[in-house]
Amino acid sequence: MGKQNSQITQLIHDESSWFKYFPLDVEIENLVKALFFNLDKKRRRPIQFFTKPLEIIGLVREKMEKEASGFKRNIHEDDLKIMMQLKEQYLSDFTQQPNLSDLSFKYGMSISKLNRVFKSIFDKPILQFYNQQKIEEAYRQINRTNKSITAISMDLNFTNVGYMSKMFKDAYGFPPSELRNKV
Repeated sequence: MGKQNSQITQLIHDESSWFKYFPLDVEIENLVKALFFNLDKKRRRPIQFFTKPLEIIGLVREKMEKEASGFKRNIHEDDLKIMMQLKEQYLSDFTQQPNLSDLSFKYGMSISKLNRVFKSIFDKPILQFYNQQKIEEAYRQINRTNKSITAISMDLNFTNVGYMSKMFKDAYGFPPSELRNKV
């Protein structure tokens, strides 16, 4: 673990419950992609295959150290379960935007409480988080598939390609076409 008095070491030894959600990290995503690429024994470069996991762990540790003060503590277990279920079931399907009224009814909470509890765990209200997830999925698909940017935009239910490009550029600092040209 490195430094014995690091914030991560303290967090690991802390008996209270804690939670932290990290959005897509492009550098870690690329290392994972390289690791999977090298799983095929015919193409495996042994040194790279064994060093990539260590690089990933180092980057995750560095990110955790940097954001250690942002870890959520004392989250009610039921709230965390509900919000994780909501994230997995409703915020990973990009064919239609989640309906807050329906979710509010399903989970027996007002829309404001639902958003407040979700934001306390994931740092964003539900719809902002959903849009962030859509942009991250667009990044993955542009990076990993040969689908056209227009097709990706349609698959992810963006109103049009221009809107997806604007959101993408706001999130990553460059347009999706630039990422496609790198791949």
